[in-house]
Amino acid sequence: MWMIHFAVGYPYRYPELQLLAFAGPQRNVYVDDTTRRIQLYTDYNKNGSSEPRLKTLDGLTSDYLFYFVTVLRQMQICALGNSYHAFKNDPWMDVVGFEDPDQVTNRDTSRIVLYSYLFLNTAKGCLVEYATFRQYMRELPKNAPQKLNFREMRQGLIALGRHCVDSRFEIDLYESATSELMANHSVQTGRNIYGVDSFSLTSVSGTTATLLQERASERWIQWLGLESDYHCSSSSTRNAGDVVADEASLGHHQKNLRVLRKKRPREPKSTNDILVAGQKLFGSSFEFRDLHQLRLCYEIYMADTPSVAVQASPGYGKTELFHLPLIALASKSDVKYVSFLFVPYTVLLANCMIRLGRGGCLNVAPVRNFIEEGYDGVTDLYVGIYDDLASDNFTDRIAAWDDIVGCTFRTNNVKLGYLIVDEFHNLETEVYR
Repeated sequence: MWMIHFAVGYPYRYPELQLLAFAGPQRNVYVDDTTRRIQLYTDYNKNGSSEPRLKTLDGLTSDYLFYFVTVLRQMQICALGNSYHAFKNDPWMDVVGFEDPDQVTNRDTSRIVLYSYLFLNTAKGCLVEYATFRQYMRELPKNAPQKLNFREMRQGLIALGRHCVDSRFEIDLYESATSELMANHSVQTGRNIYGVDSFSLTSVSGTTATLLQERASERWIQWLGLESDYHCSSSSTRNAGDVVADEASLGHHQKNLRVLRKKRPREPKSTNDILVAGQKLFGSSFEFRDLHQLRLCYEIYMADTPSVAVQASPGYGKTELFHLPLIALASKSDVKYVSFLFVPYTVLLANCMIRLGRGGCLNVAPVRNFIEEGYDGVTDLYVGIYDDLASDNFTDRIAAWDDIVGCTFRTNNVKLGYLIVDEFHNLETEVYR
């Protein structure tokens, strides 16, 4: 309970912590199928309403909790034996599997509880009471000169999230407001700004609400340093496009080293940028195909990952995974991003340019223009073939990017964006590999 209480950084009311269940009709403990981290769907009934909150645990706490459920709880059940009957049927339990709930015995109830709820006092036949948890709060942490009660700890967690965690990361209005809602109070209560109190997680799409809450937990986990592989849009971490080569392995190839050191800039980004891009391209009814597609598109646009490989069946929408981030970058008014896309064969070139340029969302041109004449100051995306990518002339243009752009346009606001290799599985079959 202690680890779960602090792992996500956003406080619980005690009934939320007490009623965590890994099975049964009241189940609220799940495992994310991608990250393998445990997620908790908790809720708190305040003023007659209850809105679920998604809280994601760090990897270590997830491992402990998974071990507790799959190993320690099974050992506990074996130790208690088939005759264990300390729990009585209470109204808060949803008794399933019985035609007549009135005929359920204490033995039946005890078995249901053992296979459903996380935190139990098997000696008393009840869920872990607040007094029991409070006893540990008087003892832990051992080296703290002053121990806090549950309410004081809750307010402390809220303050840390607001003034320390969120201030370190580049977050937009929705993410900031989500942090307040994760604390189980309104934005007005948290910030005393009535003008944004209309925001709730029901005012955005379901996938967006999920992502906002996941990112809130990620910021806390990364701020504490619980996991090194949790990525957020942080001003203190590498930018999403930073790829620095190992000088020892490159040796005398200084020209290639300069190319690999090109950076994507750190201008503020928002999860809303992708949704706006989707609406520009597909209309106001745009939605992602599924949660995995949404997460991957946000990973490409916002995270620190230097490269992302995507493999999916035909028709899944792989092109949109980079098309939407390209449109989002092109919408930035304070900086001009220039990206490059390469396809295997010339026969694919014209169709690709038409497809990516539809709707007027992107200015698209052949990469040959860039190789022969340099950057024209207008194009958002240059499209070429693998041979263009492998040419020395292209490498020279990229290596001299900063000098040429600075002299030609007298500005530092023209920056390199993405390098996209489409149909990547063809790369190893040709001589230019």
